Amino acid sequence: MVFGYFFNNLTPVAASLSLLLAIIGGVVLTAVLLSLLSRLFANVESSTEQDVVDRTGMLGKVSITIPEKGLGEIIYTSPGGMRKSIPARGLDNQRLERDLEVVVVNYQNGIAEVDTWEHFMHGETNSADFTPSDELEQLRTSLNQSGFGEMEIMMQQERQME
Repeated sequence: MVFGYFFNNLTPVAASLSLLLAIIGGVVLTAVLLSLLSRLFANVESSTEQDVVDRTGMLGKVSITIPEKGLGEIIYTSPGGMRKSIPARGLDNQRLERDLEVVVVNYQNGIAEVDTWEHFMHGETNSADFTPSDELEQLRTSLNQSGFGEMEIMMQQERQME
């Protein structure tokens, strides 16, 4: 409409030629706007596509209790920083309570198979003289002595606020 007014009133061209130029101008302007919008919104779906590929090994928290031999839901933070939820079942069909920290062990057909963080960590230890609680206590003691204890508390508080 703008092109038609411009070509008809401001240029000394015939009405049929101004109509043709107005149509061409409208098509060109539409193509330019569509290409700009497609570039602007092209990356909106890419973060989701990246996230769907591999969830194995992700840490999460149970948001809906996972019943024995049933499905629940976990929430995790994607590499892009977005909080996402997926259906989950317990490893060996175990019951997992809400707010329990879990690890995604397997992900197939849109359902994550999860294990508790403690069981996952203790299950990998094969040494007979390794005691995780003693080593964890030593680590906490060394952190507190070096002044990092306050930082750990602040990080835990930030996680709880999320």
